[in-house]
Amino acid sequence: MKSIPRSTSTAAGKVGNVLYVLVGVAALVLKKHYAGPGEQLVHNYGGNVAASFAVYFLCLQPPILAMLKKPFAAGLALAVVELFEAFDGFGVMTNTYDPFDFVANALGVGLALVVDTTLRFHTRAPLEGNGVRGD
Repeated sequence: MKSIPRSTSTAAGKVGNVLYVLVGVAALVLKKHYAGPGEQLVHNYGGNVAASFAVYFLCLQPPILAMLKKPFAAGLALAVVELFEAFDGFGVMTNTYDPFDFVANALGVGLALVVDTTLRFHTRAPLEGNGVRGD
């Protein structure tokens, strides 16, 4: 039986996750400079999407069985960001309540899950001539 790849458990997987966290942080910081289509939406909800995106990749760090890693990370990230909204920033930050923030948080976690699934799929070993992965 072949071992199940644990790409997020390797050093390269962890570095990739940290880079995606930095992408989310950069989007959070830079959203205020956005001027273009949907500007109001980006200013109002872009921070939620970006922060949720980053939190998902942070939640991939614990050592968990590979087949449970993505659902665990998505559930934990969604719980963290939604509780942050519901409890007014945990008293650490002031937060303006907006019910659409909950939707934006879910979109951010969903986007992270799509990015994670898509890019992890493309980084697997290519198929050899006989249709078997060359792992």
